[in-house]
Amino acid sequence: MLEVILIIAILLFSVMIHECAHGVVALWFGDDTAQRQGRLSLNIMRHIDLVGTIILPLVLLSFYLMAGSGIIFGWAKPVPVSIGNLRNPQRDYTFVSLAGPLSNILLAFVFGFILLFSIIL
Repeated sequence: MLEVILIIAILLFSVMIHECAHGVVALWFGDDTAQRQGRLSLNIMRHIDLVGTIILPLVLLSFYLMAGSGIIFGWAKPVPVSIGNLRNPQRDYTFVSLAGPLSNILLAFVFGFILLFSIIL
């Protein structure tokens, strides 16, 4: 049961950070749309997509529990970005788009190192 709780917590945390990263980078480059809509919040309720955050992960989790292995993934509501508000739209939107996946890679490294050092110590 602890494993299931950890899987859900990690999925929700990762999706929330991913979406906030898009919004923060958009804000850095001049688009305050996400901020005005309250989407730069770390409150997971502001990012929940019914299908991508609840239904699909629960279905995949049930398959995981029945089979003993599998993959669980999901998504959140995309953070709104108004490309016209960006200072240099073509360049800046590239950075906004990369912010989410790069945040996931950073999270993987950070928690991977924490896991590594907790095993060593």
